[in-house]
Amino acid sequence: GRCVYRFEQNPRCKRGEGIMSNREKPKVSTSALGTCIMGATSYYEDSSYYKSDDFMAPQMIPAGMKVAVKYKLLRNILKKAIFKVPGIYEYVIARTKFIDAVFNASLENIEQVVLLGAGFDSRAIRFKQQLENAKIFELDSLATQEAKLDKLQKMGVTVPNNVSYIAIDFNRESMAEKLAQASFQKNKTCLFLLEGLTYYLEKEAIESTMQMISDHCAQGSRLVFDYADAAIAKQIMDVDEEGIKRLQRDLAKAGETPDFLMEETIQDYLRKYNFSVIEEASSAELANRYFKQNDFLLNAQRFKLVSAVKR
Repeated sequence: GRCVYRFEQNPRCKRGEGIMSNREKPKVSTSALGTCIMGATSYYEDSSYYKSDDFMAPQMIPAGMKVAVKYKLLRNILKKAIFKVPGIYEYVIARTKFIDAVFNASLENIEQVVLLGAGFDSRAIRFKQQLENAKIFELDSLATQEAKLDKLQKMGVTVPNNVSYIAIDFNRESMAEKLAQASFQKNKTCLFLLEGLTYYLEKEAIESTMQMISDHCAQGSRLVFDYADAAIAKQIMDVDEEGIKRLQRDLAKAGETPDFLMEETIQDYLRKYNFSVIEEASSAELANRYFKQNDFLLNAQRFKLVSAVKR
């Protein structure tokens, strides 16, 4: 067997690694890989609206795509073949820029950073100087973490000593227990990031996650996440029911079924967990800010981004 990045200490593994795993290898998250491919494509775009700063993403995508994303003609073919839901590519670019801006503005007093559903997120590397005095915890499925760490190893990237990895099934396992095993400390000033995660979880899992976050961080901690708005999702379903069902079927085949929709205002929702909204950005606001457009195309209009602070 080979070492996988877990937290249970094992003398056979190097620092940062853990127990030996003989599990049958489950699939890497399709949505995490898709987001990474979008980030890699965006990195090589000519337009300043479409270009993002994730220099790590092109190195993490499948080998066959690495050439395609570099050249405009091949890039356009790739986008038509893979990015089949109109508006989502632009939304993901805007989401990356929004969250990067929060990181740039908010890390000074942050003691711990927790990335839930981290996927192929590279901020622990890209922001390593700003994060050098913080502890970073990345949580995701074992398969996705293994794939990411394999990529980093092949790239010759040294994972900073302040980064820890926790393999978890968000719908089945206790985040609090997993964090405790990883030496996460309660009542520190934290930044919790849930990027592209909430709409794949069950309502009960989201509620327990939000309660856990509230219980584990100090006043002044930050929470950043995106969600799907129930009312807007219903409007889109009324306009394009067949398109939505086709998307749901494709995701179900990959083992990722959208579930959670936000039914209430974000202010009311977060108040229950002692968080106040700093900013909520609708698809129209994101499209205007990052693309100088009125809004994204229909299927991306359900998504909103939130930055909040613990009261």
